[in-house]
Amino acid sequence: MATRKVLIVGGGVAGWMTAAHLNAVLNRDGRNFADISLIESSEAPSTASGEATTPDIIRFLAILGVNQQDFMRRVGATFRQSSKFVNWLSNSGEYFYHPFSTRRPSSVDRSVQRWLKSNRSVPFAETISAQPQLCEMNLAPVMLGRWDTGAPLGYAFHIDEARFTNYLCELSTAAGVVHHQDHVSDLELAKSGDIAAVRTNSGQRFEADLFIDCTDSQALLSDKKLGVAWVDCTQSLVCDRALSINVPYEQYYPGYVHPYTTVTALSAGWISDIPLQDTRSLRYVYSSEFLGDDDAEQELRAVEGSHAESLA
Repeated sequence: MATRKVLIVGGGVAGWMTAAHLNAVLNRDGRNFADISLIESSEAPSTASGEATTPDIIRFLAILGVNQQDFMRRVGATFRQSSKFVNWLSNSGEYFYHPFSTRRPSSVDRSVQRWLKSNRSVPFAETISAQPQLCEMNLAPVMLGRWDTGAPLGYAFHIDEARFTNYLCELSTAAGVVHHQDHVSDLELAKSGDIAAVRTNSGQRFEADLFIDCTDSQALLSDKKLGVAWVDCTQSLVCDRALSINVPYEQYYPGYVHPYTTVTALSAGWISDIPLQDTRSLRYVYSSEFLGDDDAEQELRAVEGSHAESLA
């Protein structure tokens, strides 16, 4: 079988996760089904911000053959076993959890029905999972040694996006992915209308059997040349802005690192508090229809406290 060529345009988390995953699946156990390359602009910004992953990342890391402890050290990761939603009902400090592990006593899940018929004195999440209580006690979803307490709990990680991107780049290139730092300037289309090749500012031409667009909202392949229509979802996705600041523990440390993401409702959206090993990443996702950018920044800093006034 002829070796296929795959070209990923765009780096960042999306590009390097794609490269790492494809290379691990297609080129393993001595096989070489695809020559995988990634091209990204050397001018692409590297943002130091926190991201909250889902439990699917455990399988992703297993496919790559990555040791989880090494991964956590390299990307500044912490455990995430739930999301804690604060002030989403009456803005009085109330909260509820969305845990990653639930108890299914049988093939037919009647837990909601039973809870609705109860006096509801116990929060619903606590009737189906131990994780809300583990979160309140700031306990991790794994043990230092072998797990010996029932079924293992589902979990994910909080990660530093920039460090995670660099880690994936290092793993991928060491495993054979070719990395090009250049800027795509034009596309060549075949008679069929498919992409035949991409050209770059340095004058290089790259052909491939499969092109993957990981250029985010720029959509260099799908929009600029192919004209794939942009689908407007503003009616459903009201929050259209995001503002982030990082709070280093050296400047303010609350005394603990939560094993969950705190999601607090505000006037025009919500703040996600993502704890990393050395900093907390705060992201205010809000609607520009109801709140200006300057007011959103003031609200974010005010909610965090006076120590956030000079943070970037």
